[in-house]
Amino acid sequence: MKTPGFLTAAILLATAGSVAAQTEGEQAAGEQAVSDLAAVEQAAVDQQAAAEQERRICKTEKITGSRTRVRRTCMTQREWSRLAEGSNDLVEDLERDMARAMAVPSPAINGR
Repeated sequence: MKTPGFLTAAILLATAGSVAAQTEGEQAAGEQAVSDLAAVEQAAVDQQAAAEQERRICKTEKITGSRTRVRRTCMTQREWSRLAEGSNDLVEDLERDMARAMAVPSPAINGR
C-alpha cells in the first residue's frame, strides 16, 4: 500500500513541476508582450513628436512704421525652436556683457 501512495506523490510532484515551468514560461511571455507593447507605444509617441516638429507654423507680425502692412513668416516647429534658442542666447550674452561693464570701475571716477 505504501508504493501506490509513493507513486501518487511522485506523479503529483512531476505534474506540479510541469505546471510551475509552464506558469514561468507564460509569465515570461506575458512580460515580453508587455515590453513589446511599451516599445510600440513609445515608437508611436516618438513618431507623433517628429511629425509635430515637421508641421509648418505661420506667424504674422506687424511691420514697424505701418498700420496695415504685416509680414507672414512660416517655419517648422523645429526652426521656430532654434530661432527662440538663438534669441535667448543673444539676450543672455548681452546681459552678461552689461553686468561685466557695470562691475568694472571706471578709471575716470576712481583714478584721481
